[in-house]
Amino acid sequence: MNYADMLLISNSLRSAALDSIVPPDLDPCVSPGELRVTDFLIDQNEPVRVRDIVDHCQLAQSRASTVVQTLQKRGWVEVSTDPKDRRTTTVKIKPEVAEPTRELLTSDANKAFEKLLEPLSNEERETIEKGLSCFVAVLRRKGKRLPYSVQ
Repeated sequence: MNYADMLLISNSLRSAALDSIVPPDLDPCVSPGELRVTDFLIDQNEPVRVRDIVDHCQLAQSRASTVVQTLQKRGWVEVSTDPKDRRTTTVKIKPEVAEPTRELLTSDANKAFEKLLEPLSNEERETIEKGLSCFVAVLRRKGKRLPYSVQ
């Protein structure tokens, strides 16, 4: 396997997931960056600094700021100034957004996955499913939570 293969796999899985969980009539459509930030925020009990979003979601500072602004415009997050450091912006997901998002991200993805594997034989499907399940277990055991980390 080479890097191009890894990117092909990750992009195919991400596209299949996004196509299944993002309503087609949502305007504007949710970007992968917005989904990554939302996923990170649903596990936070306290407001987080934009810097924490940058570090966790592996986004550029400018992109993280743009994503936060978009999420604020959607009404999904509350943005405030950190009372300890007035130069720092903090973000907290709204509870009415967090729970449905958590449910969505932890819902069964078999339908989307099956659609992706339609052209394969049963043996090929079984091999891929077992391999990916093992890979997910190893990543979770190692504490890998980037991105889309709801467990």
